[in-house]
Amino acid sequence: MSIPEHKKGCECLATIYDEERRERWKGIFENDAIPITMPLIAGRARTGNEEYDYYVLDVTRVSEEQKREIARRAAEAFKITLEQAMEQFEKSDGIPIKADNTVVAWCSLHSRMAICSDDFEDCTEDDCEYFQDEDTSFDEIEENWP
Repeated sequence: MSIPEHKKGCECLATIYDEERRERWKGIFENDAIPITMPLIAGRARTGNEEYDYYVLDVTRVSEEQKREIARRAAEAFKITLEQAMEQFEKSDGIPIKADNTVVAWCSLHSRMAICSDDFEDCTEDDCEYFQDEDTSFDEIEENWP
């Protein structure tokens, strides 16, 4: 999988504080901080009757050993085979991480877009236009971000 140019260098992390969910991820990543694709909610998902916002695990920052451990734990949690879990992992662009009780650490790459304003000296005129155009969606901003 190739990394889009605008995401190279991303170091955003998510830490889960819900005890049950935290246990599922414990020990896979250093300090139990999960690499995510961006620090903003990626979408909404439904599991059974529950609907929730989620972030996305950045699979480009996950080793093969970590992928296998995540798949093993998912297989156990969702009562599927390891092969099914690995197949889902390989087919996806990332694993959803429920946003509830999750704290996100923004990397320097993404924090730039959170503080862009007309009077921020490193912000170019083109950057600021993204935030003044109400018809521009976040997906368009992310796709075109320098």
